[in-house]
Amino acid sequence: MTTNTAKISTTSQGVIFSICSAIIFAAIPAYLMLLQNTNGYAAIGQRIIWTTLLIATALAAAGRLRQALKPLLSVQAWPGLLTGALLVGVQWGVFVWAPMMGDTVGLALGYSLLPISLVLIGRFYYHENLSTAQWLATAVAVSSVIYMIIINGSLSLTAMIVALGYPLYFMLRRKQSLPIVSAFLIENILLLPVAWWACGHFEGVNHPFDYTVDKLLLFAGLGLLGAAGMLCYLSANRRLPLALFGLLSYLEPPLILLVGIIIVGEQIPSENLFSYLLIGCALSIMAIDAAIKFYRGSGTPPQL
Repeated sequence: MTTNTAKISTTSQGVIFSICSAIIFAAIPAYLMLLQNTNGYAAIGQRIIWTTLLIATALAAAGRLRQALKPLLSVQAWPGLLTGALLVGVQWGVFVWAPMMGDTVGLALGYSLLPISLVLIGRFYYHENLSTAQWLATAVAVSSVIYMIIINGSLSLTAMIVALGYPLYFMLRRKQSLPIVSAFLIENILLLPVAWWACGHFEGVNHPFDYTVDKLLLFAGLGLLGAAGMLCYLSANRRLPLALFGLLSYLEPPLILLVGIIIVGEQIPSENLFSYLLIGCALSIMAIDAAIKFYRGSGTPPQL
């Protein structure tokens, strides 16, 4: 296999992982309807606990658990692992905290800004090249966010945390050369004390497993979805140029929007319709560009 063929294969894998992560994350809001009587922070705690249990069990069954935990023995790895756990833990917390504090708009704006942050970091920090179509898609996406900021009147702290926190996490995961599953498992382990406390404090249970069997199975399903989505996301981050990874991140909001409308029964605020239309245009530009390159057989990696 030539170097160019290997690069195409890696990029294709990254695109598939990115699409899978978007689909899984879009399914989570619908799944959470089954846990409507559970406190949001406790649900995050359960997600962390069950994600840790499921990944650890799978690795143990495969005989890879000891190897996966090996980075804990390295003093040099600890700063990166602790920082990664802090960054991703804050993001998961903000995802629940913002709606509870009435800042859902800020949360949505943050996730709209996130791909732009990734594209800009990829271009100007990692010096990645963008095609004309990718620049056009980026410009359209930036326009949608600017319009949303104008309509909402400000840029909230929530939006800044999401837009800047996740890129830092992805950059850290690229810099620290640890296996994805290993790093993710250890980060969840480091978050276990907080997760354990959240279950007891917000739900008033004696321990995180102090529920009926059917409720525990629902928590396990949430942990499985969260783990699968995040591992796909991190796998895409490892395989794709950061700019392309950022542009593909725009696939997730429309999917979540569709789930929200069709399954959850939410309505799109009329003032945000134009922003979503622009995001749809940006995705369409990328898809058309990818199709043209594929059918021309130009040898360049498919972009979507």
